[in-house]
Amino acid sequence: MSEAEETIREALASVPATLARRLGAVQFDLRESEEEVASRWRWGKTGVEVEVNPNQTSPHDCALELLTCLGQALWNSASAEERRAWLELLREEIEAEVEGEIDERALREKRAMLSSRVLAVSPRRMERYAEASFAGTMAEYVHTLWHEVAINAGRDYLPLPWLRRRFALFSRWFPAARNAMPGLFRHRCGSRIRRNT
Repeated sequence: MSEAEETIREALASVPATLARRLGAVQFDLRESEEEVASRWRWGKTGVEVEVNPNQTSPHDCALELLTCLGQALWNSASAEERRAWLELLREEIEAEVEGEIDERALREKRAMLSSRVLAVSPRRMERYAEASFAGTMAEYVHTLWHEVAINAGRDYLPLPWLRRRFALFSRWFPAARNAMPGLFRHRCGSRIRRNT
């Protein structure tokens, strides 16, 4: 087993049972490619199938790519009630003028959506932003169940109180096992979420 495979299996072991049941079987394939695509996913016959390109990322980040793909799949299978709750949470963040986001993709989508009045009211832009922020948040939620992570502060980062609100929503939907030891947050100034291996 490669280091990336082992790391992915560790991350998958941290996925809450309720979330695992929703996604079905998760199959992953480490497929080396010269493409600049780190990962892609699709629904298979029994669950989610994910391809991860280990040429584009470290073994630890391969696992985070897989978790983000699972977040995208989850968004695509979310109930109307879950989508409403997520969109309401995002609207509250926007009204509070929260500038940061959970990861680079969500930040790009948020900034694109808020770049003009027309795009700010576009349902399509909001959907893209909601999916990116949901997938990134789900990946980081499971990441904190896997091991300790450090949360950073700054304009581009989601402030800790808002991150806690997101995680509280995910923990209601997908509670961790009673014996799980969630990773601890350490607050830092500087760069984006630092992932400890």
